[in-house]
This record gives sequence, structure tokens and C-alpha cells, in this order.
Amino acid sequence: MKRLFRNFLIFTAIASFVLGAAACGKKTPSGEKKPSEPVIDEPIEEHKQEGTIHDGDVKENKERVFVQDRETEYKILAKDGAREIEAADFMIKQVKQATGVELGRELYSAGFEEDWTRDDKYIIINVEEVFYTAGLTLPDKNLGASGYYMKTLGNTVFIMSPGTYGCQTGTLRFLQETLGYDMLSSDCVVFEKDGKTIPDMDIAEKPDFDYREPSNKSAFNTYYGQGFNISYLDRMYIPVRENVADGQTPMRNAESVHNAYNYLPPERFFAEHPKWFFDPSNIAAQQLCYTAHGDEEEYRAMVEEVANWMIVNIDENPDMDAITLTHLDNHGACTCETCKAAIKKYGAISATIIMFLNDVDDIVQSYLEEQARENGTAKRKMTILFFA
Repeated sequence: MKRLFRNFLIFTAIASFVLGAAACGKKTPSGEKKPSEPVIDEPIEEHKQEGTIHDGDVKENKERVFVQDRETEYKILAKDGAREIEAADFMIKQVKQATGVELGRELYSAGFEEDWTRDDKYIIINVEEVFYTAGLTLPDKNLGASGYYMKTLGNTVFIMSPGTYGCQTGTLRFLQETLGYDMLSSDCVVFEKDGKTIPDMDIAEKPDFDYREPSNKSAFNTYYGQGFNISYLDRMYIPVRENVADGQTPMRNAESVHNAYNYLPPERFFAEHPKWFFDPSNIAAQQLCYTAHGDEEEYRAMVEEVANWMIVNIDENPDMDAITLTHLDNHGACTCETCKAAIKKYGAISATIIMFLNDVDDIVQSYLEEQARENGTAKRKMTILFFA
């Protein structure tokens, strides 16, 4: 007990000293003490992810009336596409929730641009025909998968998105600027502005993160309004369509993963190039051999065919920056002597596809470099992925 009491006294003395020191400060002219001046850190420069774009000019415009006396003259004109319609419907829902007014919605039909004028009260989502008729052009910048360009011209608002998710991010930004919108949860949406007017806007945006997937899929019903945008792999990885003979067949059996046979469908290549496949005697083996059974000529032809088809699909998806070549959905792998030697040397069969894709990547990156030189633009980034 004495030891405990002594320790308590020591603790009390130390605490008193610390508190007393903290209470000490400069004296005012009257002799009163005042707290010590806080230390103010130097301001930290705001950091943004490299390669993104945050060019925005927003100014209040009291003449451009949006909602007045629970009425609006505005309508949405959207491209007849799934993502444009989704963005339009989301905007209609939020505007009604904030103001009680329901926006009309029209889908673009040919010839609309002939009668359109800048005095028309439209929010136009991804209708290029009207955008270019208005004399506007997209910024000469890579806006990525989630980037958008929003521009007011007269009474018309344009939301243009060359990428997959720009309709979504552009719509959210419109709601933020006009209604002060923010969604915190499925049952908590904030509107900090009355929506009476639409400001002047000239905004080019490429968000810090092109792809944002909710970790909890139970949040799926609110992912859109919170800026999450991934629900399927083909929205993040380029869907590779089947490599048919004419090369011009529309999207068929497109796969973002488990797509090895989309590059080299056996019904097209097995007869002429059996060494490209796991078991040359059994087409049902359903895997590729990434060493072409040790045949250097066949291996080079295989690399070139895969690279060329990869380039076709890359060019068809200019807003995406990742593509895969992945094995079929089973546990099989080639057991030829060359592949077994690679396993012995490197420790895993995945070594064969790593080396194969390195050679494919050399061709793809050379093509992208040449494309950039010809167009006078920055080289397009492209990542190739595989299943280990």
C-alpha cells in the first residue's frame, strides 16, 4: 500500500508539473497570462493523382432559370444508349427529390440538331450531333474512362463523355453545381442549393480514380449516386471478342476474362496450328500452350496472332486502359515437355504465360508508340493482365 501511495504521489507531481507548464504563457500588459501561441504549420500543397485533369470554370448566372415556382422549362435530351438513359433517369429522380419538379426526357432522333438553338432549355447528354452543330469540340485531352466535358451555351447544358463512365460523373457534377447534391447513404441525400438557376460552366474533368467499385456489394443500389461505377469486369477490362476469320464480325462472345479461346478459337486455328493448344490430339483439353510445344516458328506466329488481335480490341475501346489474356475456367495446364521444363526451371507453369505476354506486350507497346507519333499525342497507356 505504501508503494502504491508513493507511486500515486509521484504521478500527481509529474502531472502537476506538466499541466503547470502547459498553463504557462506570455503575460499581457496587465500582467495576466494568456495561452501560448499555437504553432501553425505551413500550408500543404494539394495533391492530385498525376495524369488527371481538374479544369473547371463555374460562375453564377441568375438569368439562366432552372426551377421557379415548382416548375421548369428544361428537358433532358439523351443519346439512346444504356449509360445515357441511366444518367438521365438518375438526374430526373434527384431533381424531383430536391425541388418537387420532374424533368422531361427525350431520346435523340436524327434531325433534332437542325431545329435546335442555344436558347433552347435542354440538358444534353452525349448527343454529338447537337454538340458539334453548336460549334463545340471536346478538349484535346485524354479524359479517361470516367472523364467528362460540361459546357453551358446559352440556355443549353452539354454533358459529353468520351469514356465509359463520364455520363455518371458529369451528371453528379451537374447536380452538385445546381443543387448542392451529395449522397451519403441510401437514405441520406443532401441538397445545399435551391436549384433556381444553372451557373455558367466550362468543366473538363478526369477524376483521380477512373474505376471505383464498392467493396460491399450490398451498397449496389446506391453505388451510382455515390460515384461508384464498377459492377461488371467488362467495364474495367476490355472485352475481347472472338477472333473470327473476317475480323469484322460484330461483338460476339466477348469476354473480359477466361478469354484465351477468344484470341485463338480452336475451330479456326487448331487444324493449322495444333501446337498452340495444350493437347494437339484433344481439342477438348481447353487450354493454350504458351510455349507452342517448343516450336520457335509456331511460337512466333502465335505471339503475333495474339498481339494483332489484342490491338484490334484495344483500338475498338479507346477509353479503356487494361486488357487480359486469361486461361479457360478450369484447372488444366499444358504438360508438354517444354512446359514441364519451364516449371522445373522457374517453379510454376505461370512462367510460360509471363514470358509469352512479355513478347506480346513488346508488339503492343511498339504499336502504341507508333500510333502516338503519327497522331502527335502522348502514348496511350495499356496494361495487360493474366491469371497466375
